[in-house]
Amino acid sequence: MTSIEKLIKKFLENPKSLTYNEIEKIMLKSGFVVKWWKWSHKKVKNTKTNKSIMIPIHNNDCTRVYKEDLREAYINNQK
Repeated sequence: MTSIEKLIKKFLENPKSLTYNEIEKIMLKSGFVVKWWKWSHKKVKNTKTNKSIMIPIHNNDCTRVYKEDLREAYINNQK
């Protein structure tokens, strides 16, 4: 099992255990586009559905709620 596969497994089981940077790696590998938006926010866009999620980034991390939103977007993208 590769390191990205381990991250994905951990992300699906417990997204709050990962840092935002680890989640961003997963999202980029899955076909999402991540861009800085304003000063402390990132815009994570699904290329299949064109839906976006705005994520506030503080101290190189985000809150649990946003991690769960990203997990849902990842799962919906895999269908």
